[in-house]
Amino acid sequence: MTDLIKVAILGCVEGLTEFLPISSTAHLIVASKLLNFHMSHLSSFVISIQLGAILAVLFYERHFFMAYFSLKNWVHRQTGLILISTLPALLTGFFLYGFIKKYLFSMNNVIIGFIVGGLIILLFEKRLKKKSTTVYIKDMTYRQAFVVGLAQIAGLWPGMSRSGSAIMGGLFAGLDYKLSAQYSFIIAVPILSASTGYELLKVSSGLDFQEIQFFLIGFFVTFFVALLSISFLLKFLKRYSLSVFAFYRIMMAFYLYHLTCL
Repeated sequence: MTDLIKVAILGCVEGLTEFLPISSTAHLIVASKLLNFHMSHLSSFVISIQLGAILAVLFYERHFFMAYFSLKNWVHRQTGLILISTLPALLTGFFLYGFIKKYLFSMNNVIIGFIVGGLIILLFEKRLKKKSTTVYIKDMTYRQAFVVGLAQIAGLWPGMSRSGSAIMGGLFAGLDYKLSAQYSFIIAVPILSASTGYELLKVSSGLDFQEIQFFLIGFFVTFFVALLSISFLLKFLKRYSLSVFAFYRIMMAFYLYHLTCL
């Protein structure tokens, strides 16, 4: 299998898992190991192909984001909500960047993240769903936005899932299922833009032509697959709960533990 095919597969993995509550970062770490894919800036590649996921959200929620092309709409209540929801994770990620990259991108930490995230969904999802009353972004309070922001910090741990943390935070804050998912997509844009932009800024001068090619292929594949993933999750939540993903996370953790013991 050529490296270009491996990169395309990793793009599919990122696009499929970025907005599902199963941790895209963890799946990329695992997939790169299973594919035996190596490059000098692998962790940067894993983070940076999220740009494709960002573009997918901008396209899918284009009617929401189109309003921000007008400067007068920048000073808007919804802008304040998004800022409140993104600043906690942005600031935490900025100050703990070195620690996260050095200590949390290990298989053992991914396994812990899978299990903890899965148990949180199983223990609290049904209870929180009964308290969900807010169905539109315009009706959200700043307190609700802040709760989602605090929950999203957990997504910095590989295996916990940024989208899963945001969705559970939304349910805890009183947002209904659909709004929790939709809002997790929207606040992904500033979070992922900041993380990928910062990562590319740090490594751009050291990339060779082949690595740039890898980044571009991963970006475009991620974009198209992420569009399908967003549509799937919104339709899925109309009929089912997140419990399916919780059981998947726990089974995945046991599978990864088995791999590490081989």
